[in-house]
Order: sequence, then C-alpha cells, then structure tokens
Amino acid sequence: MNIHLGMLTLLMFFHWFGDFQCQTSWMGTNKGKRVLPLFVHCCVYGSVLYVFGCIAFDNFASAAFFAGANAAIHFVVDFVSSKATTWAWNKEYYRAFFNIIGLDQFIHFSCLSWLYWFTTVQ
Repeated sequence: MNIHLGMLTLLMFFHWFGDFQCQTSWMGTNKGKRVLPLFVHCCVYGSVLYVFGCIAFDNFASAAFFAGANAAIHFVVDFVSSKATTWAWNKEYYRAFFNIIGLDQFIHFSCLSWLYWFTTVQ
C-alpha cells in the first residue's frame, strides 16, 4: 500500500473536521440513543469526505464512492461505539470511555486508509 503522506494528512484533517467540528451537540449527545442524530451525523460526515474525494480523486464517481462507503461504515462503527461510550460514561467507567473512543478512531482511520487505497487502485 502506497499512500502519499501529504494526502494521508489531508484525509485525517477532513476526518477530524467532519467527525468532530461538524458534529453538533444534538448529534453528539443523542446518536447513542436514537438513529436519526447518528444518521444526520454520518450524512454530514460523508459530505465532508466528498469534498476530500473531489480533491483526491480524478472523477466525481470515485469521490462519491469513497464518501458513501465511508459514511456507511462510519454509521455502523458509531452505532456500536456511541452506545458503548454512553454506557461507560453513565457508569463512570472513564478509562473504558476513552479506550472506546480511541478504538473508534483507530477503526475509522483504518477504514479511511484502506478505502482510500482501494479507490485509488481502481
């Protein structure tokens, strides 16, 4: 796998921006309880990744595939992790809470990297 370091850095920036900066309080506090806030979060996240895809790939179809696939995976990962972090926080298991967030981010970074690679070799 050969990913240009500058593009990987840009991808991580777009991930941070879409996953944290564009997430409202309503999304963040409710995505572990209801599907709608999680769905909206993933749509916003996918839109941000589409902008990245338009920069990174030579056609809009690749950008759309990359953004859509990552948004779908993001939904599944956050569906589980947001329920787990809500549980850990409510039980005051703070170490577990932060470990879950760390694992969540590792999974997101891995999926982003692999899908970036897959999209570029197509």
